Amino acid sequence: MIHPLIHPTPHLIGRAGRGRSRAIAILTGLLAVAVVCGACGQRGSGDGGSGRAIRVERGPQGTEIELNPGAAQRNLDQAGRDLQRSADQAGRSLERGAREVGAQLAPAARQAGDALKQGAREVGDKVGPTVRRAAADAALTAKVQAKLLADPEIKALKIDVSTVDGVVTLGGRVGTAEEKAAAERVALHTDGVQRVVNAIEVGATD
Repeated sequence: MIHPLIHPTPHLIGRAGRGRSRAIAILTGLLAVAVVCGACGQRGSGDGGSGRAIRVERGPQGTEIELNPGAAQRNLDQAGRDLQRSADQAGRSLERGAREVGAQLAPAARQAGDALKQGAREVGDKVGPTVRRAAADAALTAKVQAKLLADPEIKALKIDVSTVDGVVTLGGRVGTAEEKAAAERVALHTDGVQRVVNAIEVGATD
């Protein structure tokens, strides 16, 4: 049917120049709607005639423009479905891209983890023996000090004890040479002691 608002009438489309200008303006607007809907050349069915959303004809009385609301609605629905399909395809492409990136990064991440573990093992291999030796030396120092304190002939509070790699060094000051020798003997008979360096001085003590 001819849309009542745009059916050419004497006050819309006349033979004079002013009426023709208004008709052209209306026609331009309607054609813009047709482009947006993508409907100018698309066919439909069930609307009792042409499936075009907009039909423009030139007749004896001027230009006639016919709107088909059903076809226009179908065009809009189809455009919505096309947009949805495009969005779905884009989503699937993004998902595939994410999986591919993850597959590429996973080996690098595993290699980095392996490298960190290897580094930790190497550090442990290097530091571990040093820590164990230091702990053993500290324990040996404590054992020597305890035995010196337990000997009634030795003034152990005046004697300093240190140990490095099983070698015990005695320092400080005692009153007699016998006391110095006794301290060295006690240290030598302590389990784990490799050697004793007796640096104890003999002299008057407070």
